[in-house]
Amino acid sequence: MYAAVDNAGDRWDAHDIRGLVNITHVLFLGDAQAHTEDYEQTRELVVERMKTAFKLITDRFPSLPAIPILGNHDTTPYNQMGWGPEWSWLYDGAFGIWNATLLGYNLTAEDQATLRYAGYYTIQPFKAVKWAREPLTSLRFICLNSQLWEIKNQLNRNATTKALLEDPAGQFAWLRSQLARAKQEGVKVHLLQHIPMGFLPSTSTPGSGAAQMHPQYMAAERDALLAYPDVVTAIFTGHVHSGFFRLLLSRDGDLTSTALVPQFSNPAISTWRGMNPAVHSYTYTPADMQVTDIFRWQLPLAKANAAAKAGDKSLHWEMAFSYADLLNVPSLNASSLTSYVDNLFTVPVDQWGDSAKTDPMGSLLKLTFANDAPQTMANSTSQAVRQAFACSLTVMGSEQAFAGCRLRPRSAMHMNGVEMEICDNSVDVTTGPEW
Repeated sequence: MYAAVDNAGDRWDAHDIRGLVNITHVLFLGDAQAHTEDYEQTRELVVERMKTAFKLITDRFPSLPAIPILGNHDTTPYNQMGWGPEWSWLYDGAFGIWNATLLGYNLTAEDQATLRYAGYYTIQPFKAVKWAREPLTSLRFICLNSQLWEIKNQLNRNATTKALLEDPAGQFAWLRSQLARAKQEGVKVHLLQHIPMGFLPSTSTPGSGAAQMHPQYMAAERDALLAYPDVVTAIFTGHVHSGFFRLLLSRDGDLTSTALVPQFSNPAISTWRGMNPAVHSYTYTPADMQVTDIFRWQLPLAKANAAAKAGDKSLHWEMAFSYADLLNVPSLNASSLTSYVDNLFTVPVDQWGDSAKTDPMGSLLKLTFANDAPQTMANSTSQAVRQAFACSLTVMGSEQAFAGCRLRPRSAMHMNGVEMEICDNSVDVTTGPEW
């Protein structure tokens, strides 16, 4: 979950989550379900859990737009999600839960139709300004149903041939039309999707990476975004339960090409796999809708459990770090993050360390694993895993680009992307763990 903060004016006490001011909207990035076995999941339970989770958010932020999307667990069986009338139980259910909030923030008849057909829509909300509301006229959210492109979903295939459909539910064509409309109207876009583009490096199998979305669909989404390079200023995703960023480059994986837009992944409130619950708040500049910083708020389970045993059952969220401070960049726009990645690739692999204060790889590992189980951090120490993590920052579509970057000799890793080679080695891109 994200709370967005207009940072054109006052800042807040960055060590107290209750001190957040000027919040303009809240993003809920999918998966309102408990991560349990499929046999425990019924259609009625899916919808009921969505209702419970969304009510918690709207009760806490009653005057703000809470903008939700669907995740891979918001269905039954998990990961399997289609579209059309036979899926009305899900999409009409979601619309029935979300509409009271969304209709109050300019959800058009067309957006209602696409939401009830396949779970995607756009919205240009209001923001709360003291006791009034004014339009966020320069910002629009495009809310995708990325589960239609997810690699474990079997309903995005032709029923007879089993080949992937070119455009499930017509969402790519719709996305391109919405980007064209935003460009014509001079509106900036923040893109929301549960499944991130790119490859998730494995911490258990050094040198491998997991595609969360079919590469064919990643390429199609990249093509749509590349056609309108000045429209989308940030992409927000969920799914993987940890925080990180990636850069969409004009040439996938090539640091000599232009960085167009950052993709930010949000950690989870869930304690699944021993993770500390975490949320993000992010700041942006209203003039150009660029993200300037992200703050990680965590609930340390060990401390909370110890306090509970001592009689204190209140929850004490802590501000773990600021992305900008941790990465030592002035902003989180594409240009600033490119400078961080350039610095990371300039340092030879054998000089990468663990210190977040002095080493760019240390900063990346802390950003990614700060809310994770301790053993995951320990598993990230191999050079092959670290090399895969570095490569994953700039590859958001091509299996070949990821393999070519990942399999370069260590001695070449400090070189810029201009010397990237596509290797003949067989690419090890898997479907990864269940999230």
